[in-house]
Amino acid sequence: EGRLTAPSTRRIFFPGSFLSNLISLREFNALSQLVNIAESFGEIKEPKIESIPSGISIKAVNDARGLNDFIRVPWRVFENEPNWVPPLLLERKDALSAKQPIFTHLDWQGWVAYHENKAIGRISAQIDHQHLKRYGDATGFFGFLDACDNDVLFRTLFDAVECWLRERGMRRARG
Repeated sequence: EGRLTAPSTRRIFFPGSFLSNLISLREFNALSQLVNIAESFGEIKEPKIESIPSGISIKAVNDARGLNDFIRVPWRVFENEPNWVPPLLLERKDALSAKQPIFTHLDWQGWVAYHENKAIGRISAQIDHQHLKRYGDATGFFGFLDACDNDVLFRTLFDAVECWLRERGMRRARG
């Protein structure tokens, strides 16, 4: 089992991947541990199923408890970061509320990763139907990526997003 620690920052290139080619958003700090990158941007190595740490499970956010766990993941991930300023819980709950106008044209799914019944990671996938109508590019989106520093954990979170977007006809993902 890998040790789960706080993330660091780096730009990552995914050659030939379903994911967008370059990810550089600040909220995706822990991606630096996702893959081993050769100087020539070599091939991505897929994790072997036996390398998944025991006790890690990924659950879709389908109820109030799942949403609460999803919102609170950063408190666990960044608990030892002295410069981390937590967002207001009320604001985060409001931002993800079905009453938000964006949800009239956006399909959203979140996932939470658990280890020993503790939420240790999260990610979301979105399909914006206004974007698809305007650009017709079969692009889905991902975000809310926060997790303890473990490359297999990140691969598993990204796999959930990739599968969900593919099932809905998306050919690429942008984060």
